[in-house]
Amino acid sequence: MEVTIVAATHRVRYAVVGLGHIAQVAVLPAFSHATHNSELVGLVSGDAAKRKAMAKRYRLGLACSYEDYDQVLRDVDAVYIALPNSMHADYTIRAAKAGVHVLCEKPMAVTVADCRRMINAARNLFRAEPTHVWAMSGNSGAKFLSDVDETTAATLRFPDGRLATFVTSFNASDVASYRLVGTKGDVRLDPAYEYAEGLELAATIDGKTRQRATGKRDQFAAELLHFSDCILKDRSPEPSGEEGLQDVRIVQALYESARTGRVVRIPAFEDRHRPTARQRITRPGIKKPALVKVQSASRD
Repeated sequence: MEVTIVAATHRVRYAVVGLGHIAQVAVLPAFSHATHNSELVGLVSGDAAKRKAMAKRYRLGLACSYEDYDQVLRDVDAVYIALPNSMHADYTIRAAKAGVHVLCEKPMAVTVADCRRMINAARNLFRAEPTHVWAMSGNSGAKFLSDVDETTAATLRFPDGRLATFVTSFNASDVASYRLVGTKGDVRLDPAYEYAEGLELAATIDGKTRQRATGKRDQFAAELLHFSDCILKDRSPEPSGEEGLQDVRIVQALYESARTGRVVRIPAFEDRHRPTARQRITRPGIKKPALVKVQSASRD
């Protein structure tokens, strides 16, 4: 079931902040599928070549450097923050102080403290919150990854004896999948986390397997439509800043576990309304645009 959006009185004017891979491949093209209530009017980047090329491609008169960010905030209703994680808090807070709505890429910030400042003072699969986490990190010795956690494995414990495990790596083959295993079967999504390609699902129940391919879809246009609709109708978006805070709280607990070698308990998180199929907004996929001075998985 798709969401029906009531006609808006005007479009929400956006500036995209940061012109890395996700912005060029997904966010900027998505505005062509969100014209019902959203309009791209500006760009912010520290790279002059990117600003010039993207402004020309999308016919924009507002394309500024980070130094001029506060001036840009005077001419927009909302910003889409697609910056490196460490810059999320600063640019979000400055926009909020200027009375500008903020749609921020995940993770919300790098610390819980920054998340709290930004909101002013496996989870969806299980529809529950983890109670304990354990993690271990390792590095192969590659110099270009010496300053980051190259590979991390983790286990999360949920209520009712449910467990989730995952492995992430900056130096492994391009694999992105998840598998949910129950008492009668399993569901596998592979690929699972692509934002510019289609997804494929296989469900096996009592020995019988069904497969489904979703095809390429524009999830960022749906995100823009929902967020703009919330702005125009004065409603709280899903997910909220509190949801982003919980993400970072869990990540920090995983870091602590990897550092100490101990299981870390997660503070209780207040129950909330979780997303349902009734919220689904579907838009067709977008052909991958030509990239300007950017590599895959980078941001600016």
